[in-house]
Amino acid sequence: GTTARPVVRDDSKMRSGVAALVGLLIAATHALPKPRRSPAALRRGGSAVAEASPAAVAPQNPLPNVNETATAHAWTTAEALKKLRADPEAGLAPDEVERRKAVFGDNVLVGAARKTKWAMLLDQFDDRLVQILVGVAAVSGALGVLDAHDATAWVDPVVICLILASNAAVGVWQEASADGALDALKKLQPDRCCARRGGAWDGEVAAADLVPGDVVYLRVGDKVPADCRLLQLRTSAFATDEAALTGESVTSSKKVEVLR
Repeated sequence: GTTARPVVRDDSKMRSGVAALVGLLIAATHALPKPRRSPAALRRGGSAVAEASPAAVAPQNPLPNVNETATAHAWTTAEALKKLRADPEAGLAPDEVERRKAVFGDNVLVGAARKTKWAMLLDQFDDRLVQILVGVAAVSGALGVLDAHDATAWVDPVVICLILASNAAVGVWQEASADGALDALKKLQPDRCCARRGGAWDGEVAAADLVPGDVVYLRVGDKVPADCRLLQLRTSAFATDEAALTGESVTSSKKVEVLR
């Protein structure tokens, strides 16, 4: 389900001929000031990351931040495992999951605070050009009052006001539509996924509980719960349906090899 987050995740559906892949979670959280997961990572080439077992965690060697994981598609699988201190055979222990979750937060899409329609409307006038037009309309209106005997004196201020009103209405509509798009993406997020925890696969792990370094298993038809770096394929081909993110009707092929 979009970016490690801050974790947004990629909610695209998996398309393949056989069973799926073993992947590693990248940055799965969007909570601030924590790193944000970006669906772009998977779109750019199936970037995924794995988390490390408790024994591999070194306090003096922190996990990669959101800027570093942005290039995860250029990491080899060995580099991904090393940087995220991951063990694909064991996965994360419960205490390590809690420790990383305390640092990165929940793997959910986090939007900005909702604005009221009045706040959106006022924002449309927070532009220098618009403010100049407001000033011109005010001056034209004042001149129209002084020249009341001329019926055409009000043409300019009325036209300018209509332009400003139209611009503000379109701006408010676009901003409200953007909020609706985020809500639609949240509905596409999977509730559960299969992840390696404590040396065993758990098919009932809440997607919101994933943390950077989690090892996840994907099958045909699954939704990707977070930005991932492919570790292993158990089929000859692997592709994702990213229409919900990009609008493209053709599936996007992914591979384990590094993307240059």
